[in-house]
Amino acid sequence: MPPRGLDVECSPTSIVKLGGSLLELPDLPLRLSHHLPLWGERPLIVVGGGPAANVVRDWDRIHRLGEFASHDLAVTSLRLTAHLIEQIWPAARRVSWPALASAWHANQVPVADVSTAFQWGHQHFVPLPPEDWTTTTDTIAAWIAWQCGTEALHLLKSIPAPKSLELAAQGGAVDLELPSRCRDWNLSIRWSNLRAGAPDDPPIAESISLTDTN
Repeated sequence: MPPRGLDVECSPTSIVKLGGSLLELPDLPLRLSHHLPLWGERPLIVVGGGPAANVVRDWDRIHRLGEFASHDLAVTSLRLTAHLIEQIWPAARRVSWPALASAWHANQVPVADVSTAFQWGHQHFVPLPPEDWTTTTDTIAAWIAWQCGTEALHLLKSIPAPKSLELAAQGGAVDLELPSRCRDWNLSIRWSNLRAGAPDDPPIAESISLTDTN
């Protein structure tokens, strides 16, 4: 069942995970606009934590918050990064889950409110990704795709596409949970290096396999 009872007919065509490391890219809005046509008619953005999540990690180390409490703070911090994208990219719009369709009808790109999705999961006893530091917004974005009935997950990263998602996890480019979750939830993965080339170069999204077949 989708978060907040989202109508299946209005499910996103793709979930787009924007890596937190890209938030410091000065021309990020222009690059996002050039990649927008690759995401289908109804994309939904999940923004990573970036520096905000790193601050929470520091707090956890200093104050010994514990994994659950620190993860909850990290999820809450995603509202800050989502707000940033709304401020710097005119196409973006933070909306509640029931209002996704209204954003698409207005030719806007909705930005997910991850914290309310987790609240919904707790309230309805829906299995959530591990609420600790083993998972990042990579797996959270995959979980949202699963809950929305969306099979396409686009990963916007700062590095070239790996040969497989498992190799990306081994190298730390995605969290270790993501490959198995994408397999369980039957998600197809496309990877874009948003730092590559000039902002107005033709956008590229490479399909990557879950495992290395070589």
